[in-house]
Formats: sequence, C-alpha cells, structure tokens
Amino acid sequence: MSFFFTFLANHAATRHASASFGRIGRLGTIQSYLSCAYLPNATCVVGTADGHLYVFEGSSRELAKSIKAHDGFIYSMDAPWHRAEQVRAIVLVTGARDGDVKLWNGALEIISKFDNRGAGPIRSVFTSADSSRILVGSQAAAQLREFRTSDGVPTSVALAGGGAAAGELWGLAPHPVEKCVATASDDGALAVWNIEAPDVRDARRYLTMLAGACRALAYSPDGKLIASCLGGPRQEAMTLDWARKRRDFLDDEATKKVRGDVDTSFKFASAKVDGTLQLIRSGTGALVHEFTDAHEWLREVRFSPDGQTLVAGGTDGRVHVYLSDEHGQFSCTTSMVLSNGAAICAIDFTVDGRHIQVADEARTLVYGDLRVGVSVTDPSTLQNARWATFSCLFGWATVGVHAVLANPEGGGYETSSIDVHGDNKTVLSLVCLARSNSAKVVAVGDHHGVLRLLQYPATSATESSAERVGVAHVGTLRRLAWTDHDSHLVTVGGLDRNICIWRFVPDSADSIYNYTIGANQTAQDYDDAIDADGGRAMATAIERAFKATVYHFDAKRKSPRARDDKQHNITAWMSVLTPPSNLEDENPALPQILVTLDCAHGQRSDDIRGCAAYNSQGGIVYACGGLGVVYDARTHSQCFHFHHHKGGAPDFDISEKGDIKKSALADICSLAITVDGHFAASGDQGKFPRVRVWDALTGNTISVLPRHLRCGVLLLSFSKNGRHLAAIGGDKDHSYSLYVTRSGGWEDGTRVAVGSGMRSRVHCAAFVGYTSYPLFVGACDTVEFIRLAAAGGIRRQRGEFNEQRCPKMAILCVVRGHPVSTDIGCGVENNGLDTNFDSFALTGTGAGSLYLWIGKEVGEHVPNAHNGPVYAIAKTQKRIMYATAGRDGVVKTWNNRLQTLQSFELANMKISILIPIAASLCFGGQHETRLLFITRSGEMCELATSFGCAVLLTEAHARRKKQATEAQGLDVNPESSDVYATSGDDGSVRIWSCLLKRCVMRASPDTFGGAAARCCSWAPNGVQLAVGLGGDPMDKARDGTLVMLRIQAGCVLPEILAEIRKSKAPLVDIKWCHDGDFFSCCI
Repeated sequence: MSFFFTFLANHAATRHASASFGRIGRLGTIQSYLSCAYLPNATCVVGTADGHLYVFEGSSRELAKSIKAHDGFIYSMDAPWHRAEQVRAIVLVTGARDGDVKLWNGALEIISKFDNRGAGPIRSVFTSADSSRILVGSQAAAQLREFRTSDGVPTSVALAGGGAAAGELWGLAPHPVEKCVATASDDGALAVWNIEAPDVRDARRYLTMLAGACRALAYSPDGKLIASCLGGPRQEAMTLDWARKRRDFLDDEATKKVRGDVDTSFKFASAKVDGTLQLIRSGTGALVHEFTDAHEWLREVRFSPDGQTLVAGGTDGRVHVYLSDEHGQFSCTTSMVLSNGAAICAIDFTVDGRHIQVADEARTLVYGDLRVGVSVTDPSTLQNARWATFSCLFGWATVGVHAVLANPEGGGYETSSIDVHGDNKTVLSLVCLARSNSAKVVAVGDHHGVLRLLQYPATSATESSAERVGVAHVGTLRRLAWTDHDSHLVTVGGLDRNICIWRFVPDSADSIYNYTIGANQTAQDYDDAIDADGGRAMATAIERAFKATVYHFDAKRKSPRARDDKQHNITAWMSVLTPPSNLEDENPALPQILVTLDCAHGQRSDDIRGCAAYNSQGGIVYACGGLGVVYDARTHSQCFHFHHHKGGAPDFDISEKGDIKKSALADICSLAITVDGHFAASGDQGKFPRVRVWDALTGNTISVLPRHLRCGVLLLSFSKNGRHLAAIGGDKDHSYSLYVTRSGGWEDGTRVAVGSGMRSRVHCAAFVGYTSYPLFVGACDTVEFIRLAAAGGIRRQRGEFNEQRCPKMAILCVVRGHPVSTDIGCGVENNGLDTNFDSFALTGTGAGSLYLWIGKEVGEHVPNAHNGPVYAIAKTQKRIMYATAGRDGVVKTWNNRLQTLQSFELANMKISILIPIAASLCFGGQHETRLLFITRSGEMCELATSFGCAVLLTEAHARRKKQATEAQGLDVNPESSDVYATSGDDGSVRIWSCLLKRCVMRASPDTFGGAAARCCSWAPNGVQLAVGLGGDPMDKARDGTLVMLRIQAGCVLPEILAEIRKSKAPLVDIKWCHDGDFFSCCI
C-alpha cells in the first residue's frame, strides 16, 4: 500500500498533512514497495518487490505505467537531478537484489547498466552532483564502492567494509608482530586488516572464503599460520548460503596468488564443517592442513607461547590438544574432558606452555596439565603461575570485574537472552575479557556492548575504578584483543558485525606507558621517576595501606562470632587485663604541657618536582608531609604552615555504622611561590583537595580557595604579576581551576573559571605570558595553551610541533622564557615568524631535548641537551640565564641563545648524595648566583654557580626504588637525649642531633646491601646500634638479617661489628634488656 502526504505551508509534522492512497488499478498488484523517488515532472516512481517500477501521476495518484526493471527486490533509488547544477541525462538510478545498477533518463528509458562485481544485493545508491560517479552499498560484501557512470568501472577499491556480510562476527585474532588483525564470521569470510593503514580503502589486506561459519581464530607466535575453527548453530547456517556466494574478493592480489587460474571455490579435504580445525597460511590464505577430530563445532582455539602446542575447545566441553613435530606438522595427541558438557568460551596458556586454564558457559574454571593430559585437581599448585594471556572470565585476578558489573550502574550481573531455539535464558552479562600484553590493564566487554578498562589485577575493583570507554556496538561485544605492544585495542560486535579499533592512550599512576620513550631511546632507558610524578608514589602507598586496614577491620567485624554474639566479642589482650590495687583517680583535665613544632627534617622530592623556591628574604620554601616549611639557612631555623587544621581527623574514620571511610587529610603534593617571593600556594592529594594561599615569609594562612578539583591537586602555578593562580587536578580529565585576586593580597582570592583538560598524562604547567596568560600545560604527547573565556569558561589551543625538527614527545618541565627576537629564537633562519608574540616558554622533554616555544609554535630546540629526561628547569629574573637538570645527574646553565655556559656533575660534588639527580631548581641570591637544587634522595643543596661548589642544607629519607618507601625505624640514644637514629626503606640509617637540627652521621644503603631497614635500637651503652633488615617486597635477599653498628663521636661513618641472620622473615622490631647482655627481635 502507498500513501501520499500533502503538507501545509511551513509545517513538516504529519498532523498538519493530508493523506491519500495511491490507486493501483489493473496495471499492477498490491505488494511490498521498497523505494521511491520523484522525477522532474512531479511523477513518483516506486520500486516494488517483483522488480517493477510503478509510475504514479503527480495529481491523480493513479498508477500510470509499470516497467520491468530488475529481477528481484528494488532496494534503493536515487534521483540526482535535484542536486545537479545543470540538466543531466541521468534522472534516476536504481539498485536491486540482482546486483545490477541501472541508469534511467527522464522518459524512464535505460541509459546504461552495470553490476557490482559479485558483491551481492545492492542496498543503497547515491550519485554525485555532476553525475559522473555513483556510490554503491552492497549487502553480501558489506562494503561501499564507487563506480563511474560512463562505463561502470570501479574508481578504486572498496571505500569501507568488505568484511562480514551476514550472521554474527565472532572470530578475532591479533597478529603477534605486525599491526594487523584477522576476523572471521558466520558467512565464512576470513579477512586480514591493517589497523594502521593511512587510507581506509587499503585497510583490508586480503579476504578468503572458508567452507563454513568460523567463530574462533588464533595466530601462531611467529605469525605464519592462522588456526580457524569452523562450525556454528545450524539454524543460522541455513540462511547464509546467499552471503557465501560473494565474489567481490576475487580482485585481491593475495587471493589471486592462492587461487591461480581456478575459478571455483577453495577445495577442502573434508566435506564436514562442524568441528573442523584448519591451519591457513597467514600471508596468502592458502590451506595448510585441517583436522576433523571434534564432533561439535569449536568455539575457542589458542597456540602455546612457543608455538609447539595447539589447543581447541568445543561446545561439547572437550579440549583437543595438537602437538607439532620437528618439521612443524601438527597432529592430534589427546582429547581432554575439562568441562561438564558446557561450551568452552576461553582458554589461556601459562608462560612455559605446560598448563592451561579453561572457562565454560557453566561458569566454571578448570586447569589442565598438558604434559600428562589430565586436569589439575589442586588449583593451589598454580596460584603463582604466570599466564601468557588472560581471557578467562573467571579467576582470582578478575574477581573485581564481576563486582563492577554486579552494580546497577554496570548493567547487572546477569541478563536475559533468547537462544537459537527462541527460548529465554539467563546469561552472564560479562561476555569477553582480555589482559594487555604488559599485564597492566584488562579490557572488558559485556552483553550491552559497553567497553571498560580496569587495572590488572582487578581483585577489588569498583565502579569508580573502571573506566567506561564507551558503547560502539549494537548488542553484544563479542570479542576483544590487544595488538602488539598494546598500541591498539580491537573489538568486534556479534550482531552488528562491526570492527572497532581503539587507540590506547594510557593514563594511570602505575602504568609503564606513562613515560614516552624518545626517538633515540630504548625500553631500557625507561625511568620510573616519571611514573611517580605528581605525588603518585605516595598516593599508591596510602591507598595500599587503606585497603589493608579496611580488609582487616571488615574481616574482624564480619566474623561469625562478631555477628552471632557481639557482647562476647572481646579481644584477647583485653581479657587478661587486671587493674592495679592502688589505682589512682583519673584526672579528666587536659595535660598542662605545650608542644610546639621546632624542626622538621625531609622534603618531598621523590615523587614531585619543582616544589621549592626562594622567598623575598632569601629563605627557602618547600613541602614536608602536610607542612609548608620556610627555612632560613643563615640561622638554621624553620617556620611552618599547617596545610590542614590542627587536631584534624585521623587517617581513617569509622562512622557510627562501623564503616571505614578515607579521611580527607593528605600530604602536600603541589607547591607554587610567586615571582616576588611574598606568597605561596599549596595543594594536597586528598579525594576532595583544598588549595591554600599563605605567607611565604611566616607561613600564616591568608585564604582557603574554593574547592573544585578532585583526586588531588597535581600542579600549581602563579602568574608573573602574582595575581593569577592555576590549579590542575589529578582526575582523569585533569580539570582546571583558575583563581584571581583583585587586590593583589589574596585575601579576596576567587575562582574565575573551571574546565576539563586533556586525558593525556600532564607533567607541568606555568604561566608564560608577559604578565599572566596564557597558561602552558605540558603532557605526554601534546601541549595546550589555556586562556580565559566568557562566562567562566576556558579556551584551549594545541601547541604546534615541527615534526621534522621537533617531534612530539613528553614535556616534563616548563618555565616562562625570556623574550627573544625572532632571529635569536629561531636560529639563523627567520622562518617567517612575527616578533609580536605574547608568550615565551622553555621546556624540557623526556628525550633530553629543550624546546623554546614562541607563541604556540616551537621556535628553537636543543637536541640532546641532557642524556635522558629533563626533570627540572629554572630561570633568572634579573639576568638572562636558564638552568636545567636531567636524569644524567648533570646541572647545566644556558644563555638566551640556548648555548651551554656551565655544567656541574652532582656525583662529583664534595658532598655525599645518594641519588645525584636533581628534581627541583631555583635561582636565588642578590645577584642570582646561587642555585638551589633538591635531589631525588632528599638532599637539599645550594650551588654557587660562580665557583662550582655546593653546600648541604638538609637531608632526609626518600624513595629509592619504584614503589613508595617508608621510614619506620626510630630510637633515642639512652646515654644522650640529644641524639636519635632513624632507618628507612631507602636502606640508610641516619644519626641526628636535636640541638644541631641536622644529620651528624649516615650509613649508606651499600652498608646493608641495598636492603630495607624497618627497625633500629640503641644498646644501653649508647654506642652500639642494632638494625633489622627486611620489608621490601621487591628485594627479599637479606630479609631477617641483623646488623650491629658501632656509633662513636668523631667518626665519619659507622663501623659494622657483626651480621646475624636467623630468620628469612623481615625484622620489624628490636629491643635490648636493661643491662645490654641480650636483645630480642620480632618478625
């Protein structure tokens, strides 16, 4: 039936239209009408199911003519005359099920016709404005192709598609070496795709047709073979015969090499399809061998890491094992029953290729030993096994994934589905899972097409820790796979048959990808110090401690005894208490003792950079835990800024319901000082952090700025005039919060703009304008310039790299540059740059280069300024000079033309530095001849640039390895209350003087073989010091070792008296008896 609508003027809704029926009469029959178009004379042409064109008169709506046009359904029509700039001969274009495209003139006479080269039924046609080309969408090939209207010859290869055409798309396998993937579907189309093809028309390398449906693929470790599992539900296979007759792939060069002069389909050794396992040459698609051992269709296949074993799992629950001989020929050796008849959905190998883990649809996880061909009855024997891949939906490392999906926000743990028989069934919402090759991230796909990323292992993940990447598929996300080096993540949809390629841009505190390796660097040059930037090492340690506390508290609170009999739930130590007989009355009054903070040793330099500077009077401002410290080197005194309120909440709060929640208190992780040295701003790394502005001379709080950021304040920066402050958060979007003071004193500090930033890892930020904006933000692979916009918004502009001279790389540090002329900033050539730029910035990169930004472009660069990443950069205010420090342990000074003036190697200084790498730099002094630097190991030094000598100001324990370390050992000398000792995970022991307020002796990590020292205790004579080693999970070689030191006044280094090891567990406490004859150790 056909309807004609007449709309009122200026109305497009059907309620304002009048409808009339089209009258067929005797010239036609009532049937399905699939397409329609209007001719220039207002005549309507309708495409029918039997291949006729029905022509309806414009006014009478009666069928005036019926023309036999195609053999079958006319799916599409296009009338290009209304888009043409001048009158063309082609008025109508039709496409039908017979695969033909026909061109018609105004009298509905055929001008020409052509076919779509075996691509199947034509579902859509569209003609260019000049009528010279036609875009054709074909069903069997699922592709778009462009043809010339003059002769019907394709102008190029397929513009898009060319993969699966019907049924479902299940098969997906990434190439182990190259940037390509293989896919296979129910119509038997096996295609190999280049995921980094610059043109989508060149994405498909080749395509070949298999003997039947294919739902599992796997590449061999060398990438030479593809294992394909044939078979599928028979009800679907009966409807795919038309799709398997496609001939569009015959033009592929790779396919021609396989087929030669044979025009028929590929010949296979067996007519059986279900349960057939085929080995195919990956380069050409030629069949190498096939196996027919399975009786049901196979659903999963996997090669061992060494390529000597091939395992395939079927819907009957059996696992078929194939071994390779010395000639590379595979043969079936055994068939293992690891499932109770349920279909196998995932198989993984261990690194040594001996064991496998198998997951099935019955939600069971079974382990198998391939050497003996039996299942592993005791799973605890594989609790420490290293898995080459991890795709099983069940396992200890993926328990948190199920917890995420169980939440209502996650879509629910189960969902209803309809099987091939039309019956309703309940299936697991989690469909597929794949761990990255680096074992850092796991990707998850569910029944609703949602893709999520979580940290691996995901043992205690929550909805907040799962990044919801997006929904790119309609229905089930059937499979996903990581490419080589985890550069891309490929997903396929079962019902929509789409292939989505996601470029992986990591942004995680513990991810190894956060450091961008330069063009001249290798993976061995990777430095974990970049991963620790922004206080991430401390945040990870706090999170680890919080989880451990919650675990032990919940385990105790949720124990059966606590639930059943709470009144008898008394701890063991309380049950043995006996009050004294002469118990005195308790005094409820406050103790009449006043404790004031006199000195604080330590500065946070192991996981934050650039957090130290001089104030206006030459004092040094830096961060120490939750304190802002103002240090006067002349008097060796300190004053403090308490970032948190005195008497604040503890680290862990317990609510009235007994639940544990994390406190908002956290250490200072970002610090900024104005150019004039009058004001300082600090930000903490709490979940809802605060930014406080305080006096850089006294430490007194001036104002607490409005909160907006989340997950810590990653970076802070003052403008040159000191009236603007920028804060960047540690959330996934690296949100911006911009503040301003109208009076200049920051008592009236207000927030003027907020906005989302970039997802890439942000390393540095600074105002680089003459007085304030723009704000320069440097990240892993991009640079942004931030300016204020209307209505409290921000305007972001990307920086422009010169790919030939200045390639993209991680920008680690930045400072506002000295204004330069174009000829100076760009070398000898002018490069056409204007001198009227409002910003200059000098940046250090992860490859050791220096970039000078003029405006938003790189004007000049110094390659290999340092041998490794540039960690810190500083500039003078009165003179024109820069200073840089890198991982190579060298501090260099530069003039305005970026020519090296001086070079200082920290390892050759007369002072002892454990890790001679500077994390912060700042010029000071009346003539700016002093250079303050803080090393990664916690030493704060002042360097006289005129003479090249350095003075040690303060020192402390610091992070020495990749993970955050602690300082737990503390004991006061019993003979001298002025002396105390500390020890830490950095492997050092320090002797301090309360009167001198400094360290008087130090035992380096080499004294203890690099092991962590968690406890120390003085002997009663005050000369011997016992140190207990152990506690570092990454280095357990010396756990349980006791080292006895002799500490004597006047000695530079302590003397080792003895080493004892009676245990392999870490020593956590040591105590001496009162006479010093013996001591006890606790493990």
